[in-house]
Amino acid sequence: MFKKIAISVLFALLALAVPAAASAASGGAIVFSRMTDRLPLGADGEPVPEPPVGGLFAFKHGDTIQLTEDPADREPSFSADGRKIAFVRKGDIWVMRADGSGQLQLTSGSAIDSRPLVSPNGRYVLFQRRELSRSGRDLYTVDIRGGAERLLTGTPADEHYAAFSPDGRQIVYVRKSKGGRGDIWSIRPSGIDVHRLTRTPRINDFSPHYLGKTIVFSRGSNWGRKDPAGIYAMDRRGRHVRKLIARAPSIRLEDVNARTRTILFCRPRGLWVKQFGGQSRRIVNFSKGESTAGVFSPNGRRIAALNGELWGQSLWVLNAANGRRLATVTSASNMEGGESNGTIGRVVAWQPVS
Repeated sequence: MFKKIAISVLFALLALAVPAAASAASGGAIVFSRMTDRLPLGADGEPVPEPPVGGLFAFKHGDTIQLTEDPADREPSFSADGRKIAFVRKGDIWVMRADGSGQLQLTSGSAIDSRPLVSPNGRYVLFQRRELSRSGRDLYTVDIRGGAERLLTGTPADEHYAAFSPDGRQIVYVRKSKGGRGDIWSIRPSGIDVHRLTRTPRINDFSPHYLGKTIVFSRGSNWGRKDPAGIYAMDRRGRHVRKLIARAPSIRLEDVNARTRTILFCRPRGLWVKQFGGQSRRIVNFSKGESTAGVFSPNGRRIAALNGELWGQSLWVLNAANGRRLATVTSASNMEGGESNGTIGRVVAWQPVS
């Protein structure tokens, strides 16, 4: 289906920059997407569907403000200086200032664009694209000020889930051949120096993250929620592969933090952390949770944790040291009937601050 032309939106202005003295404690704003299907009851007592509402929201210092008002907005990603947010709207890549102003559409067309990442130097956006005529994805870049998209990878394989090195000189990504397994590859932003970093013909490597000069990734099966996987590390050339977390059902790498050299991962009904050279420890147990996701604050001291339960979702701020809940950012009900049926997007972005 061809994408609809993006509608005009209203947005509230919010200054997200914080003083340096407050930055260590707050880590900037937490930005997330939320969509609510309104279901007011009619005269006969039956729900009457209305157009969904939602958009991107920012949470800081206990307050939540709406940045965009298009319920299709999702997958927010901050620039390294915290001043810009790239995001997806109806399958296109957009960018705006951190307060929601200056919205600019960067891509268009019938292809489905997703998972935008602003380069460390803030000059361009890396994203993955799926053409409607094929099942695989390719990686593209586009100038953050607008212009023509540039194809970075263009093989018959499915190339996706990219991540920048801290200096921006290398990109790691997953290449999955048709009917085959996924491996980790690397490429320079210019499109040269393509290297295969892992070779696992009978198992999947996926979800690569840079932790300084180390690449942390998942190895195992990512077909289903209960399939076993482990977490591994290697250098940027694919050498010195070592196991960090043994394979077990439902393990998934969520995030890494370079300041504390800590990884965040989920196991059934909970989130765990492991510092390099240390032991794994569970920081929160979602006793009724069906799925979890999380992201570190820039300083690694806090975690934004998304807990998906049978009757709704909640987004919390947790102390990374002990798992204590510091704030409830938002919650969304999945109750059928009644007034609303809401969902929170799985991608949560935490604003970097200087």
